[in-house]
Amino acid sequence: MLFITAKRNGTCSETGKVIETGQETVYDPSTKRLFHQDSLTAQNLRGQQFAQAWNMSDADA
Repeated sequence: MLFITAKRNGTCSETGKVIETGQETVYDPSTKRLFHQDSLTAQNLRGQQFAQAWNMSDADA
């Protein structure tokens, strides 16, 4: 999964919130699903990226 800027409007697969053009969102290329930046999936991804950046032992958890 990766953070992208939405190129068009969409809906979060987890929360149902609207994702507007230009908004930061999480994209899962394997499932082609979008997640709103306030979703639990996005929060978990931010935590994983932070842990990896600081070489924390639980980065892959």
